[in-house]
Amino acid sequence: MKLDTIRKKSKLVKSIVNNNVVTSIILLYYLVTVIVSVIFYPMVQMLLNYPPNNEEVSVRLGTSNIGQYIIIVFLSMLIGTFLFIRTFRGINNWDKLDPRKEEDLKELNAIRKKCINIPYLVFLGQALIVNIPLIPVLLLVRNLNNISLLAVIKVLIMVFSLMCLAAVISHTFSRRLFKIILLRTYTGGEKEGIRIGLKNKIFFQIIPMLILTMLFTALIGYSRLVDEKGDMLYSLYKMQLSESIDNMNTDLKNPEQAFNILKEIKFNSNEPIYFVKTPGGDILTSDNKNIGGYLTYFISNPYEGDRIFDINSETQGIVAVIDSNGAEWRMGVIFKVASGNVLMFFLLGFLALLFLNVFVLYYFSKSLADEISLVAENLTEIAEGENVDLDRELAVISNDELGDLVVAFNKIQQKEKEHICELEEKQAIIIEREQLAQDTLKKLKQLQMQLINQEKLAGIGQLAAGVAHEINTPLGYVSSNIETLKNYIMNYRTMLDTYRNFYKEVCKLCPNQSIPGINTVYNTENKINIDFINSDITDLFNDVSDGLERISKIVMGLRTFSRVDQQNEFEEYDLNNGIQNTLLVANNEIKYHAKVELFLGDIPNIYANGGQINQVLLNIIINAVHATKSKEDINSSLITVRTYSDERYASCEIEDNGTGIPENIIGRIFDPFYTTKPVGQGTGLGLSIAYDIIVNKHKGELLVDSKPDVGSKFTVRLPVHR
Repeated sequence: MKLDTIRKKSKLVKSIVNNNVVTSIILLYYLVTVIVSVIFYPMVQMLLNYPPNNEEVSVRLGTSNIGQYIIIVFLSMLIGTFLFIRTFRGINNWDKLDPRKEEDLKELNAIRKKCINIPYLVFLGQALIVNIPLIPVLLLVRNLNNISLLAVIKVLIMVFSLMCLAAVISHTFSRRLFKIILLRTYTGGEKEGIRIGLKNKIFFQIIPMLILTMLFTALIGYSRLVDEKGDMLYSLYKMQLSESIDNMNTDLKNPEQAFNILKEIKFNSNEPIYFVKTPGGDILTSDNKNIGGYLTYFISNPYEGDRIFDINSETQGIVAVIDSNGAEWRMGVIFKVASGNVLMFFLLGFLALLFLNVFVLYYFSKSLADEISLVAENLTEIAEGENVDLDRELAVISNDELGDLVVAFNKIQQKEKEHICELEEKQAIIIEREQLAQDTLKKLKQLQMQLINQEKLAGIGQLAAGVAHEINTPLGYVSSNIETLKNYIMNYRTMLDTYRNFYKEVCKLCPNQSIPGINTVYNTENKINIDFINSDITDLFNDVSDGLERISKIVMGLRTFSRVDQQNEFEEYDLNNGIQNTLLVANNEIKYHAKVELFLGDIPNIYANGGQINQVLLNIIINAVHATKSKEDINSSLITVRTYSDERYASCEIEDNGTGIPENIIGRIFDPFYTTKPVGQGTGLGLSIAYDIIVNKHKGELLVDSKPDVGSKFTVRLPVHR
């Protein structure tokens, strides 16, 4: 029963840990940091050269080393916890999201991206960011305890090394925890998160361990050097101090006498510091500076009777106790065991070894990544199916897992090659037949649409010719009758002038007599305003004549434009006249949408099928009108038509300032059945037929130049000579 209860509780804890990734990683971080800190604490004392009885001394001085160590570890854990909570925010919601909902899917993708990126951010946070706040803390401790800068640097190196080790361990296990989320939330799609190559991943895992190993090796060597050199200097200074005291002939009476004895001791190239502790307890030094708490403690309580140490043993000394007339004097020498040059030598050696290791590791990881990348690139080529050389096998250059991967890839490639060959053989026949059918169908459709279009144009031409004929007959009647009517009106005007002259003569002969009949006519003339009628009749006849002339031109244009009786014959053709007739036919479409500027040059007549050329011109002009319809003001919509010639071609440019043609479709506008108009508004054969007429039938050129939102220019070039 108890066993079942334990199992249930174990499953519950495991479930909580698996579902709450943030809690799991923070607990893992605490566990790793505590274990690493406990294991390395004994080494810290050795690497930092703590003096003998250090813990007892530090407690008596009120600065417990283990307490300081715990505070540093606690601060590191506290900073790390804050960074983790800040970075991991929102990740625990992954099991509450439904990937079938769009909003949840976006949040889930964001969580997946975090899960890929965060292990590397955690690594950088533990290895670098956590150590930064410790720098001012250690500098403050240095100022309070008079600790050397070398000691602070060594502590920072130690903390950095320990945090790097913890970061590597945390990174390895946190990736496993995030892998649970990534596996359970995968819904397909592209790769996410920051891409860190295999080469960089190897660096992430190995470089910190290399740094840790080399730093520890350098610090251990430095520590042993300090110990051995300290012992050697201690022995030498002890011998000289003993000789100086033995040669002392008088009792000590003042500190100056003691300093004179000590100054006889010369050994180290660095000037030592001499000190004297008077019977009153005052400690005087040759440089008149205060010494640290550790040195003060050891002067009063020397190790092994005469040795003194600073906090990191880089400064040591020897003390002698002299009883002079019942008074206890203490005097001795403080000497530097290590210098900045020694530490700099170790650091330079460390950097040189680090550079060498990084260089070797870089090329090792690069070769490893290159071999895998080669396989990946070939697999990608096969997957994308572009420019794949299936006959090229990858060379096997190693007898290991990478070699196995290359062999497996070559087998897959061979199978793929055989499969593709079978498919290609089967598809070749299908594609050939399908292409033949498509080409035939395309030609039939194109021919059908051309026939339909030509029939429509022929029908329109016949209708236009019939309408022109029907209009032309009554137009002749009207024109003839207008001329006759003008003659009649002239006769009436002649008669009116005769009457007016007669009236004037009668008035002269009978100035004072009233003639009833004549006065009635005179009054009637004034009443109807006969002079206004005479002038208005002239204007009315002029308007009618202008209208009849315009109708006559339109009819002539229709008759010339249609030319249905000569659809396949080439004859002398006036391009300028054809443009004018086309503009007359399209005037009703043009006048509401654009202004036309016409610049007709002095060009020779050419031999062409006039009806077909007019059809091309009409198609291009109507397209230009449609391109300018988007402009609200008709005065801003402009179509410019120019003609000019050279030795070979008579050319016509039709340019508009409309919407232009996008670059991605300008190369297809002459393709049959290609249109950008809505369904039902275009067949896609207009410009295709125009191209066929100009290029294939007339051996000319049809060019287009267009810029989006600027406009388009079509140039029709027709040979001057047959």
